[in-house]
Amino acid sequence: MGDDRGSPVSVDRLYRMMDAFDESVIEKLQTKIAQSVVTTMQDRIDRFFFDVTSLHFESEVSDDLRENGNSKNGKFHRVQAVLALAQTTDGLPVGYRVFKGHTTDMTTLTPVIEDLKARYAMDRAVVVADSGVLRLDHRRMLQNQNLHDILAARWRSLPAKDMALVTPWKKDNCQWAKKRKIVDLEIRGERLVVCFCPKRHQKDRHLRNESVKKARNRCHQSAKGANKAARFLSIDGQSVQLNPKAIQRDPLFDGWHGVFTSLGKEDLSAQEVVQQYGQ
Repeated sequence: MGDDRGSPVSVDRLYRMMDAFDESVIEKLQTKIAQSVVTTMQDRIDRFFFDVTSLHFESEVSDDLRENGNSKNGKFHRVQAVLALAQTTDGLPVGYRVFKGHTTDMTTLTPVIEDLKARYAMDRAVVVADSGVLRLDHRRMLQNQNLHDILAARWRSLPAKDMALVTPWKKDNCQWAKKRKIVDLEIRGERLVVCFCPKRHQKDRHLRNESVKKARNRCHQSAKGANKAARFLSIDGQSVQLNPKAIQRDPLFDGWHGVFTSLGKEDLSAQEVVQQYGQ
């Protein structure tokens, strides 16, 4: 900004400028951004990424926006706001919404989609998101609006009978692509594209071993709370113990990644689905 103005702009000046940002100014800025994106994207958005994060404040005082909620960076004792952001594959912002701090990820998608539909031509656009954002009724809502989705699969929530179907190295129809095995499946009427990466397999194993070590330390300290080690713990009242079944089951997921999609094979190949989610 200083380069554009020809003179430096201090951080304090930027903060003071924010006091002038009311709803009407924000709406004008979003309209300008939309016009620029439309020009760049030639009046269409074919695919966009949707994500949700939390922004904490160095305060414990709640107000109309800032509240305690599910902190993405572990600041559970601080008040926060929730930011939902949509952007193109090139990183261009196409829309956002700020929600109260206790808002769950899953409730943010519908209002953002409504905003985007009002600003852009989005017929048959593809929404790419993590598993915490999209649920069944959201997917139906997207389909009713002639939109598609590419959604990360929740591996640890899949039933055992489904897990038995998604072992790529046991499938005759798997294909190699960039040192990864990819297989195209149908589970309960839904298309599931599974990818196995040997490099990711080694990383997942290392991270699990580190998490188990932390879980053991938490048992000694009787510490509770949510983090990556918590899935290896069993908490019963004031008792915190290791969960051997969870530790034994976890290696089944090493190296795996999968996405559900409403797109048919005639729309995107399995390799293209994996690439589009990973961009």
